[in-house]
Amino acid sequence: MRSPNLEKEETEIIETLLMREKMRLCPLYWRILAFLTDSLLVAFLLSDLLDACDFLHSLYWLANPIYHSVFVIVSFIILYGVYEIFFVCLCKMSLAKLVFRIKIIDIYLADCPSRAILLKRLGLKIVVFLCPFLWFVVFKNPYHRAWHEKKSKSLLVLF
Repeated sequence: MRSPNLEKEETEIIETLLMREKMRLCPLYWRILAFLTDSLLVAFLLSDLLDACDFLHSLYWLANPIYHSVFVIVSFIILYGVYEIFFVCLCKMSLAKLVFRIKIIDIYLADCPSRAILLKRLGLKIVVFLCPFLWFVVFKNPYHRAWHEKKSKSLLVLF
């Protein structure tokens, strides 16, 4: 359980950061559009990969629709993680964040966080992806910070 003092301190840091650095907070609908764009890119890539794998039709357990659905979902999550890791290591943001001009910043440094923090954020994001009830935390927070951003002490702003 987080202490109220820590949450108040983070809120004050974010407010002073937005005022002092003249940064604009990323709107919620841009976050959603960026996530959907990344997911769509990964879905197209997964579709092409599954079509290219001819040996999958010979696996008898994939004939079961439940196993097939689980296989596709797990493949999507793994491919999404690889996609994010590749672009985090390459340019510290995904393609959709680049298109929508969304930047990830560390709330204490007011700059792009280190790759270790970005990878921690990605790991927590995949946990949130597996537990969809954690998505609703974004709507309660005035800064639209998701659970994985609170834990990694990061914030999404426009550049």
